[in-house]
Amino acid sequence: MPTSINTLDIKPQGLGACLEGNFLRVPKYQRAYSWDDEHVAEFLADINTSFSDDAPEYFMGSVVLQGAAQKYEVVDGQQRLTTATIFIAAVRDFLAGQAQGDVARSLEGQFLQTKDTWSQQVNPRMTLSVYDHEFFLKRVLNGQDVKPSRESHERIAAAQTQCKAFLESIGQHFTNWFDRISALVKYVEHQTRIIQVIVPSDANAYVIFETLNDRGKDLSASDLLKNHLFGVAAERLEEVQASWNQMLGVLEAHGGDDILITYIRQLWSATREVAREKELFSKIKQHIASSQQAVDFSSELVQQANNYSAMLNASHPLWKEIGGNADSIIASLNTLKVERFRPAMLALLTAFTGEELVKAMRYILNGSVRYLIAVGAGGGTLEATWSDVARKVTTKEITTAATFAKEMMKIVPNDEVFRSSFAVARISKSFLGRYFLTSLERHARGEKNSELVPNGDVAAVNLEHILPENPGDHWPGLHPELAAAFSRRIGNQVLLSAKKNSELGNAGYEVKRPVLQASDFVLTRKAGENESWGPEQIEKRQAQLAEMAVAVWSYNV
Repeated sequence: MPTSINTLDIKPQGLGACLEGNFLRVPKYQRAYSWDDEHVAEFLADINTSFSDDAPEYFMGSVVLQGAAQKYEVVDGQQRLTTATIFIAAVRDFLAGQAQGDVARSLEGQFLQTKDTWSQQVNPRMTLSVYDHEFFLKRVLNGQDVKPSRESHERIAAAQTQCKAFLESIGQHFTNWFDRISALVKYVEHQTRIIQVIVPSDANAYVIFETLNDRGKDLSASDLLKNHLFGVAAERLEEVQASWNQMLGVLEAHGGDDILITYIRQLWSATREVAREKELFSKIKQHIASSQQAVDFSSELVQQANNYSAMLNASHPLWKEIGGNADSIIASLNTLKVERFRPAMLALLTAFTGEELVKAMRYILNGSVRYLIAVGAGGGTLEATWSDVARKVTTKEITTAATFAKEMMKIVPNDEVFRSSFAVARISKSFLGRYFLTSLERHARGEKNSELVPNGDVAAVNLEHILPENPGDHWPGLHPELAAAFSRRIGNQVLLSAKKNSELGNAGYEVKRPVLQASDFVLTRKAGENESWGPEQIEKRQAQLAEMAVAVWSYNV
């Protein structure tokens, strides 16, 4: 039964007063603290600017709480409320360090923690999610020197550091710093305004949240998706919440909101239809409209999260279980920093097994390299093609690695196109240059599976551009525009130890040549066999590397 608007408690409130008058808890299924330095700096600057300008109030949007009797779960507003708490705790700590202990203790009891008269138990005004609360309690509320153990902890610690630096700046620049800080805290308490929406415990807070934020302004995409799923879950809300929390637990090590949305979007593209990020919420809202659909989709998110996590980590146990160089293929794909293939990989991990799966994975790697060299990183066409082939794997229209590879030949460059593209390719990113040259080096040594090379130790092996981009006096007669055009060509790059690379700098070829000839790398030694070095030698060497590349990243169906 939808909740009547008359049963909601909606009122303007001071941000600090919301902390002061309530006991707030972030539910376990909410994401961890996610504000980075930029968000915290903007929070402090906006409040301070409004305060300095004597603005009657500064409005910070709505906060949605669910519960009763001053004990509420935070449905929306976690980041603002947490940051305000961190700020007030920093004020307390600053004042305590300035011999203002009595005021610091008063702030503690007013905004941060209170002691129950009868049990003498200390209760925090703000309790964070299961991911963050212990660290938040010890580091921020109790002032203990504890180290972050996850990314969200690092953000909390960074926010604390920013708030302390902000207050120290006030202390240094204002002779009446005590009065200014006092007035600023009061401004946060009463004049930094929010719309506080309190939803009864038996109401569908998530539908209300979505309605209040219909345009999605200032909300993360994951917040919108989560709250839509929770909203339509109805009486099966706990099932959906549990699945969402389990999914977060699997993916949390790989980043914040961005990786979560990318995962959901790519899973949707693999199983239903291609979805750009801006379209994802509307598509899910359109197709997930009942409690059963919410339960099914949240279960699917959990089931596929482990496979997606494995794609981001070549050391994941899944690859050892699959065997057959699966881990090296993933390491190589991650070295290339490509990700458009992931819908297809999700589908393959569900539908294929054993040798057939590894064959298809190798086609993904080699096809990705060919596309990267001939076309570039890719856009809508590449994404749509990967998504289309993923759905054909999901629906069993594609059941073998060979038919998978043939389907991808719509966009994968053939030998002739790949060879000609490689022969003129310029590589500006060192991680790509290292990967290409290491693979080619292994091929030159006669090693098998030479394309399965993750990034090596950057501190030990580096790229040397024989002809530097800014040649200077060591390369007489070479026009700067010509040097700029050829310096980043693959044919001009060699593998060399980082130490030797730094020693050579912009030296001329006559200085570099003996170093190249003494290298342990076959292709580097060969580049030192020339009498001179310039555009002619670079083009000749690159044409030879292009012939090798066709064999290294073969695509024979």
